[in-house]
Amino acid sequence: RVLDADQDGLLDANEYAGLAPRWQGHGEPPTLAQADRNHDGRVDFREFVAVHAPRDEDVDAPDATAAMDASAR
Repeated sequence: RVLDADQDGLLDANEYAGLAPRWQGHGEPPTLAQADRNHDGRVDFREFVAVHAPRDEDVDAPDATAAMDASAR
């Protein structure tokens, strides 16, 4: 809700851009294009969670896979 300025339940490009200063993950934050899985120009809650808080079985990002491989050694 912090990023959703108009409280419509979706993050548009301007709202999503507000994520960058708050980003605490590794590397750069995912782009809107990466998060917008249905390509409607907005990020809904499910899309946001899929990119920013994936479950172990949902992890498909190369960085995440590399990190998991490195930790298994």
